[in-house]
Amino acid sequence: MIQNIPEIEELSVCAWLTPLPGKRLSGAVYSYFMSESFNGNGFLIFFNDNAPFNLEVYVNYEKRETLPTFENIFFYKSHICLLVSTKNNVVSLYVNGSFVMTEGFHVDKKPIRGNGKVILGQEQDQDEGGFQASQAFSGTIKNLIVWDHKISKKKIEHLYKTQCICPQDYVMVPTQNAVKIHGNVKANYITQC
Repeated sequence: MIQNIPEIEELSVCAWLTPLPGKRLSGAVYSYFMSESFNGNGFLIFFNDNAPFNLEVYVNYEKRETLPTFENIFFYKSHICLLVSTKNNVVSLYVNGSFVMTEGFHVDKKPIRGNGKVILGQEQDQDEGGFQASQAFSGTIKNLIVWDHKISKKKIEHLYKTQCICPQDYVMVPTQNAVKIHGNVKANYITQC
């Protein structure tokens, strides 16, 4: 992604995720990496193959929580929203418009620094690189949207019910001008809003 991400204390990420036929979701959905860091991702959303039915969330280079999720989201098209607060050290998960859980984490309260690189569908082990095939996302990521605040339950329900073709007040959304394609990836862009 070519878009500039600001420093963030609160973050919401929502997307429609669909596994490949006969497979389950696995791998990295969203990876945000700062070039000055040797520690890893500033923010990462990862479905772990080695911990079935768990969604890992990394904030400021460390795994904060492994959130148990509904088994059906691994095998069917589902809408997920993750809300993260580094002010309150919590991660909340919503699936198909419904609240699932909030988990706390116990680390220094500090924002996610800005000006990093976003890669969709692959985990970065270095700035825009260090990719491992085993960490690639298996499935389709559709209508991924990032906000620099925690969005409301009402907005999450609306995103799910309408499939949110035209989002508002976001900080990042993949558009044709903001995405560089690498590898065996197909991108479709919404052109009418």
